[in-house]
Amino acid sequence: GSGTITLSSGMQTAVQSAATNTPMFLVSGGSGNQTISHASGTTITYNQEIIDTDNAFASNVFTVPSGKAGKYFFSASCQIEDTQADVTRFILEIQKNDSSWRQLAFRFTSNQDLMQVSHTVTAIDDASVADEYKAKVYVETADSGSVIIENGSTSYSNNWFQGFKLL
Repeated sequence: GSGTITLSSGMQTAVQSAATNTPMFLVSGGSGNQTISHASGTTITYNQEIIDTDNAFASNVFTVPSGKAGKYFFSASCQIEDTQADVTRFILEIQKNDSSWRQLAFRFTSNQDLMQVSHTVTAIDDASVADEYKAKVYVETADSGSVIIENGSTSYSNNWFQGFKLL
């Protein structure tokens, strides 16, 4: 048929709101390296907030805002460096409500001489209001020494965490 459909202002606002992938956040390591101790799970610190449409990212955690439950896409990337070149295990994970949720794990033989290792983990979740998401890293080295999460500058980082609500 033909004709015009006129939506109320409330309905127009609802349609426009639903047509965006928000809330949305993107954070980066920024400047300054973060030290990770051998055989300990460590929350990744993000010093640079690039996007945070709903002010839902704080203290290295994204919290699903009120009224914003639904399906979300999350992705985290981390690069570590070990000057001794003896990384034997590296796990990057996204935690949900302080529990391991999605992870990417690698185990290396000690003769690999790995000085830099980078991983990215992605996932989609059906999130509820107040669910909390954060990125953590776990590293083991042959000499039980620490490694660093290498952050180059405030304008570029190999370490980031992002997420957004799917339509």
